[in-house]
Amino acid sequence: MNRYFFITIITVLLSFLPFSNIKAQDDGTQIIANPKAIVYSSNNEMKSPPDTISEGGKVSGGAPLEIKFVSDVESDKTSLVYEWVFSYDSQGNSIIMQRRDEETDFPIQDSGTYYVQLLISDTKNNTEYASMPFSVVISESLFELPNAFSPNGDGINDVYKIKQLQSIVKFNAYIFNRWGQELFRWDINNINEGWDGTFHGRKVKDGVYFIRAIAEGADGVKYEKKMAINILTGTNGNMNNGQTPTE
Repeated sequence: MNRYFFITIITVLLSFLPFSNIKAQDDGTQIIANPKAIVYSSNNEMKSPPDTISEGGKVSGGAPLEIKFVSDVESDKTSLVYEWVFSYDSQGNSIIMQRRDEETDFPIQDSGTYYVQLLISDTKNNTEYASMPFSVVISESLFELPNAFSPNGDGINDVYKIKQLQSIVKFNAYIFNRWGQELFRWDINNINEGWDGTFHGRKVKDGVYFIRAIAEGADGVKYEKKMAINILTGTNGNMNNGQTPTE
């Protein structure tokens, strides 16, 4: 058989093979990226290890929320221009801000829903990339205090802590005895801690103490609470932790 005739037949046969069986070769012009959102802390609590959310995913939590957005580009980066678009809608119309970085941090202090999209353009090959937007949902605030605890070392209710805590971005609290002497204070930097019922390293006596707490939520709600706190070391942790404000 003529060699050229044979090659022609093979070429014709290959043209009838399904297109899906033929792999397209990357010519270097396509932008390949795998953007991620890395959540380091939510609701004043550090995450160890951090949560990693893939492109198009949803991040839910309480403020303050600390997130790093990374592009994770696999393509040649020498001619790429990055743009992170933060907006109130998924179409990117109500833009909050834009950042032209390969990766960016975004601490969120306000409740609501946000959308974050990565745009990349290649100035050399004139190609573009647009990710599916991340959605970030920040919950409304909650702030409630208990009215009693039992620092008796049984491991149950030994520390006076905030009962309900969600999306609080400002906080200061003070505990006093009945004579107005300040025994303990804490703020937003250690909001998840609390009072162990000691003063200068010594346990205080059972009885009634008082707390004044001032806080503000990510939704703008302001809290000011003045309450009596009962210390009952002879009681186990299964006591009423309800809210009993005092004027």
